[in-house]
Amino acid sequence: MSTIIFTRVEFNYTSPYSEIFSDLSLILDSTWRSGLVGRNGRGKTTFLKLLDGELEPVSGEITNTLSTRYFPGDVPAKGQSTLVVIRNLIAPYDLWESEMARLLELSDPDSLEAYSQLQSQYQDARGYKINGLIEREIQKMGLSREVLDRPFEVLSLGQQTQIQIVSLFLGQPTFALIDEPTNHLDIECRKALGDYLSQQHGFLLVSHDRALLNACTDHIISINRSDVRVNQGNWSTWRDEMEKELLSEARSRSQIESEVKQLQRTAQQRRQGADQKESEKYGNSHADTGFIGHKAAKGIGRISHIYGYSARYTFRPNQSWLYSLIKSGGY
Repeated sequence: MSTIIFTRVEFNYTSPYSEIFSDLSLILDSTWRSGLVGRNGRGKTTFLKLLDGELEPVSGEITNTLSTRYFPGDVPAKGQSTLVVIRNLIAPYDLWESEMARLLELSDPDSLEAYSQLQSQYQDARGYKINGLIEREIQKMGLSREVLDRPFEVLSLGQQTQIQIVSLFLGQPTFALIDEPTNHLDIECRKALGDYLSQQHGFLLVSHDRALLNACTDHIISINRSDVRVNQGNWSTWRDEMEKELLSEARSRSQIESEVKQLQRTAQQRRQGADQKESEKYGNSHADTGFIGHKAAKGIGRISHIYGYSARYTFRPNQSWLYSLIKSGGY
């Protein structure tokens, strides 16, 4: 197991300017079957290309000790047999075999030493059993053995997609980056793809196909408006958690709005009471203006605390009509 680490990564496009990621820090387990979701334009494909090294962050660092394999990618020599094409998508087996044959024919000490080193590399890449592995894997994908004998270019676009996906998992050790693989797949092939991916480990899948994400993922990475999150589970699990969070936020927002309205009503009532007491204070020259001023100031202070500002009043003494209300209890 290894981890992929994003450390304070920033990335933007310059023409026109568009900020995609800012201060992105994230840790991913390279054995997860991860789905990557987010609205269009949020940066899903950019995220994959940053991992693949096709794009470089403006600042920050991405640490990944595994090599990456990206779909869709270029397919060279499409006119050759599908077996040859898929072998060369995985590793340069044909080139290695030709070179080993040449070195063995020379048979001088230097050539034999080079042959030994190349043979070791070929063996580490499972060159002696790669054909059998390819045959086994395409059958898991729902393709027949006969497909391998046909030219790659005559296969349907769906079959070509399936062949390329298989090649991602036969090169080791790798981390597969899969960007919208279902564009040319019918329902049956999508199911076969989901079943195949559910048996693999170590990939990041971008897809709008919720059934596919549910079938094969065990983690969801969501690119949101303000952050990037990792949730354990498939797409449905992630959706349920997001709906609960949104519902909780809506309830909190409703409660806050209700409390604000109550505070506003209370502030209005107190402000009206303070205004009335101020009028009473200066309506009668015999009133205890010090006492009334204290009460009015207290009411104004409460209003100021609720609204967050300092209320200002112009006091007018000797307003005699306030006296009766003051004697009845005051504010």
